[in-house]
Amino acid sequence: MLEYISLFSFIGIISSFAILSENLSRKKNIENTLSGKLLQILTGICAAFIPLLFRNYLLIVLIAFSITIITFVLVYKNYLSALDNSEKKSWGLFFFSLSFLILAILFFQHSPWIITSSFLIFSFSNFFSTFAGNRLAKSFFQITSDKKSIIGSLTFFITSVLIIISFSSSIYSEITGMKLELNTYLLLSAVIISVILTGFKTISSFGFDNFIIPLAAAFLVYILLGNPNNQLLFNFIFGAFLSLIVAVVSYRVKFLTLSGSMATFLLAAFIFGFGGWKWSIPIMAFFILSSVLSKVRKKVNENVETYFEKSGVRDHIQVAANGGIGGLLVILNLIYPNELFYFIYISSLAAVCADTWATEIGTLYKTKTYNILNLEPIEQGVSGGISFIGTFGGVAGALVIACSAIVWIKFNFVYYFLFVVLAGIFGSLFDSFLGATIQAQFECKVCGKITEKIIHCEKNTFHKRGYNWLNNDLVNLAAGIAGGVFIILFKDYLL
Repeated sequence: MLEYISLFSFIGIISSFAILSENLSRKKNIENTLSGKLLQILTGICAAFIPLLFRNYLLIVLIAFSITIITFVLVYKNYLSALDNSEKKSWGLFFFSLSFLILAILFFQHSPWIITSSFLIFSFSNFFSTFAGNRLAKSFFQITSDKKSIIGSLTFFITSVLIIISFSSSIYSEITGMKLELNTYLLLSAVIISVILTGFKTISSFGFDNFIIPLAAAFLVYILLGNPNNQLLFNFIFGAFLSLIVAVVSYRVKFLTLSGSMATFLLAAFIFGFGGWKWSIPIMAFFILSSVLSKVRKKVNENVETYFEKSGVRDHIQVAANGGIGGLLVILNLIYPNELFYFIYISSLAAVCADTWATEIGTLYKTKTYNILNLEPIEQGVSGGISFIGTFGGVAGALVIACSAIVWIKFNFVYYFLFVVLAGIFGSLFDSFLGATIQAQFECKVCGKITEKIIHCEKNTFHKRGYNWLNNDLVNLAAGIAGGVFIILFKDYLL
């Protein structure tokens, strides 16, 4: 009973402070930024120590789930607007609650110190970086929609290193009964983890850092510090270095925007560092060949670009939509080794590659295009359209991904190629289906064309059909998920 009283007292303190901060912010008694960050660091400390003070797994998960739903409603209804530091709606509190829910489900029962470490790292680093950035920075840069400062980013990095060294080692020793002394391994781990977390902080916007940083911190601390392994740390550092080279070169040759190159560095660090060549070659084949194909198509048929939401130069959202599944799967495979994760990875990659190649090859030259639902002729480049040459391009894209992983396949090649290619085509067609039904489509008020763009002919477009929030990036992500689901359904033929 005492545990229940203590837990609800914790929640009551946080809720009371949230209400007080909101009221003070609305009355302009304190700055919005200071109010929000004080609330954040308090909730972060509470979230950090809840796993160490309470042991009722189901109760914690249930409360975390309830708070996640409540914060979603509060943010969606804009009830916490005074805590935002700009006119844009921030989903920070919701993302924070969601990250705690996920980490509670994954680590609460067997590794509660992971949750403690991750929220201490995030809360203190985020608070001091915001304070330093607002008080000391004289200039700001903008990679995504949120402004950042070099001083703020540097403060975040330094604070992260210090928190990892001081808290993670002591908590690890206390919980596991084993010593994690201050040595070269711990220092290198703290630095590389902090580099990754600072990168996520730099490109995050709309409060997404409240979600991705605790999760990334938890996984990296668990993998690198939970069971120290010199070879694994070396592989990760080497992978991060290789991903940095790929990101810089891609930015210089204009395959990626600045935000896209940073997202590629972060994503590739996980895939290259933890997956080795087995996981790296397929995604490199997709990225390099698809980027070259996009450049060629743009030179040959630039007119079709008017229908697409974004150009062939990929930004951070496109990188996450196409490769984010792979980053998640490589981490899951490291924690829970299973060859199925690799086949899901290859199949999801085959789907996004098939979809990309179907679009690029299908619009390379003028050809007849049909609506996937009723096969009626439509303008080339309009979402939901398919063509014979585009379908052939999709098959070719899926085959490329299948071939890129052939060295690591140990069973029937016929089944492997068949199901990977089918998964790719299924994901590509699913993308076209969504494009023809519920993806957001707009009509230009000037030229009358149907497009994915919000602005066309330098004017705001008119919403024609579909859900406003379902853009091309989310549809691409759905295509990748569809490819992965397809291979799960037929896993008995592969494993």
